[in-house]
Amino acid sequence: MKIGILGIGGIGGFIASKMLQSKDKDEIILITKERQKRAIISEGLTLLDGDKSEKVHVIDVVSTNDKIEKLDILFIAIKSYDLKESLKNIRSSISDKTLIIPLLNGISIKNIICDTLNLSEKQVIDGCIYIISNKINDSTIRHVGGPGRIIIGGENQTALNTLQTVLEKYDLDIEYHKDIKEILWKKFLFVSPISAISTANGVTFGALQDDAYLMIQCQSLMEEVVLIAKKLGINLSHEDIKNTIEMLKKFPYEAKSSFQLDIEKNQKNEKNILIDDVISLGEKLDLDVINYISINQQIMDRYLCVQ
Repeated sequence: MKIGILGIGGIGGFIASKMLQSKDKDEIILITKERQKRAIISEGLTLLDGDKSEKVHVIDVVSTNDKIEKLDILFIAIKSYDLKESLKNIRSSISDKTLIIPLLNGISIKNIICDTLNLSEKQVIDGCIYIISNKINDSTIRHVGGPGRIIIGGENQTALNTLQTVLEKYDLDIEYHKDIKEILWKKFLFVSPISAISTANGVTFGALQDDAYLMIQCQSLMEEVVLIAKKLGINLSHEDIKNTIEMLKKFPYEAKSSFQLDIEKNQKNEKNILIDDVISLGEKLDLDVINYISINQQIMDRYLCVQ
């Protein structure tokens, strides 16, 4: 089997490192930008996890501009703002039998992939990952927090069975669920409000929890996400908000979202997926999302470069 990993940042690098450490593995192909390709070929790929440092030698690493053989499985772990262009660059490596597992933030990713590649929805397996992991440099990934649990699912049971058979040999924490829409929204309930409120106020996850006023604001954002989800037929509730807040406590005090890190570095970011999509859905569904509108303005006022 040929398994591609598109994007060797915090998430893709974590997955790649885990898979490449297996003695019994398929052909694992890392797909990244040219500069990072050269660094990984020269230095290998290192995963820093707590006190552990694990380095693997990578045989197959290509850039998105290289010719890539047809893939059987493709993990997508790039940021949403690079998604369309990257998919177009590797279109020739995707056949009508390639199974695609996106692990991006956002609730509209599957539609973007299907539309960009003109694929059947059965080929794109809904997925998410619970992790905070960052790229330190082009050859080093640091796992900061979160279990690294991957959840995939959907109606295509044949595809899920295939993936389970192929992936069970690797040191990956993977769960399979037929009804995954609710799980994706629960992940979004964590990522979107917490990323928004911590970024707008320039605080870490721990400092956010220490500030009672900010936590009230964060809960208000979560309530708007639940409101939208319910309107779309997704069964989220106040209990899910409570569970999400409890989950936040499990992350390191100094942890920050990738969204906040990108903005602080004046880099491209996922505001369109994490915040703008909520505002757009609110308008489309005629729902009041005044807290998201306010936090969006606060982020733009704090970081004048962000639009």
